[in-house]
Formats: sequence, structure tokens, C-alpha cells
Amino acid sequence: MERTFQHEIVYDFDDQATVEEIAAALVANARFVRDAVAVIEACHPGLEISNLRVRLASVTQQSPLKELLTVALVMAFQKDLEEEVPDLINALTGIDIPDRFDSLVTIFVVGVSLYGALKLVDRVVKDRQAQKLQAAYSSVTNVAGDLIQVSPDVVRDQIDRYLGGGRSRSVAKSARDFFRPAKKYHARSIETNSPLSIGKEAIDEVPSEVDEFAFEPRIDEHDVTDVVIKLRAHDLDKDKSGWAAVIDDISPNRVKLHRDPSIPAEVLFTKPSIRGDVRVHSQENEDGEMEPFLYVLMRISDDEPTKSAQGQ
Repeated sequence: MERTFQHEIVYDFDDQATVEEIAAALVANARFVRDAVAVIEACHPGLEISNLRVRLASVTQQSPLKELLTVALVMAFQKDLEEEVPDLINALTGIDIPDRFDSLVTIFVVGVSLYGALKLVDRVVKDRQAQKLQAAYSSVTNVAGDLIQVSPDVVRDQIDRYLGGGRSRSVAKSARDFFRPAKKYHARSIETNSPLSIGKEAIDEVPSEVDEFAFEPRIDEHDVTDVVIKLRAHDLDKDKSGWAAVIDDISPNRVKLHRDPSIPAEVLFTKPSIRGDVRVHSQENEDGEMEPFLYVLMRISDDEPTKSAQGQ
């Protein structure tokens, strides 16, 4: 069954945003609509949503700035879901969608946008507690869970599963664009076509000017001592590109290995493994985890690895 939902975001400020700011906020808004629909679907395994279409209905800027989108989609329900949440199914399959369900997509968009704002805080402002944002996020996900008849924890878990990890960078970047008009022009609130709004105190906790560097993969460098280093490539003629190693205490993957200039290549050439100290260079991967891309051998221990530690 095809359904169409209205989705409106109102930035309550007196100034006028630039075309570029409005365009970026619209793109972020549309992205959050798609994320919100994916989360709604994930909250009920018996619900299937397809043919999602997000269209711009209007943008007006006669103070305040208003963005109105229409969201068309096709919903299908498994039989057992009709028995589990009959009120939800009846509301969404009836001739007219009740008012409280007409804002279903918007309520989840607000939740996703606040989640993105929290990820932006984590990424840009280290060790700062965004208490108002967190409280707003908890409140919105409580309302969202009640609306679709699941626990708020289910809503939060599905948002985190869908948008956490490697997608946290992109959702934080979209949150920057979504909140930028409100931040730059000191909005009193962000209103919606639902009972929910985002208040000024929560908006104030969103980082202001955030450059692209904040969304680059994080880089880390640290030293690890007294580990077994399994040598997987040797090349006396190539001090850098010809060497690789596996260090099980750090990662099961084969990683490029460099040597400190004080360590002669000949010392390593005949050894399948050694014990020593390494400097580990890591980079954030697509899952949001730190993954080593380079080891630098800093010191060789006098102790030889045991045969069991050497592995295959």
C-alpha cells in the first residue's frame, strides 16, 4: 500500500540564509528522511518499505525558513505483525492516516538529526557533555517508540546500528549542514509538523563552524612493546615497500613494516619472527574502528619468540 507523508522543518530565526546554506540543509534533510524510513523498517522485522521517493514541495524564507518535503513509500506487512501491533497497522492502512501518524517520518527525522548532532559533538568537541542534546534525543526516541509500539531502546538500538560505526562520519557531516542555518542565525528553535521541536538550548550545544578536516578519518600513532612480530615479506633492496608483518596482539592482518634506521635489514632476513617493540600507525576504517596500516620496528628484543608464538 502506498502512503504519502508530509515532512516540514521550520528554522525559527529572523535573518535570511544563503542559497548554499539552504541547499546543504535540504540535502541533509532529505538524507535524514531516508535514514529515518530505514530505521522505522528495522524496528519491525515484519514491516517492508519500498519505492521511497522524497520530493521538495516548497522552500520559503520570509522569516522563518521553512522546508516542506513529501515522502511517498510503499508499505507491506507480514501477517504476524498485524497481530502484534494492530493499532499501528490499522492507522497506516486506513483510508485516512490519523494526525498523530501523519508526522511519523518527521518524528524519526528529528531523532536521526539529534543522533547526528551527538556524533558531531563526539567528533569535534572532545570530552564535552551535550546534556541538552542527549535529553532531547532521549525524549524524541521515547515518542518515536511509543508511536510505532516498540520500546524506545529498540529505536535507539536501530538508529545506532544503522548510523553508527563507519556511517557516523557521514551522519555527523549531514548534521552539521542540517543545523547550520539554526546555528548561524541564532534560531529560537527548530519546529516541525509534529508535536516535537528542537529547542534553543539543544541547538546551542551543536558545534558551530566545522570544517571538512573534522570528517577526515582519524589517525593514531602509539608504541607497543615486547610483541611477537611474524615477518611475512623480506627485501634487502627495499627498506620500506619490501617488508610486511603480522602482529597477532594488534591485528590478524598483514601490515606494511618499516624499520628504524638503527636496525640492519640483515638481522631480520633469515628470521621468520622476532620479538620487539613497534610503533603502530592506525587509521579509522569504514566501520569506525582504528585499523593499523603501518608498523615501524623500533627495537629487537634479545629474547627469541617461542615456537608456539611464532605460529605458521
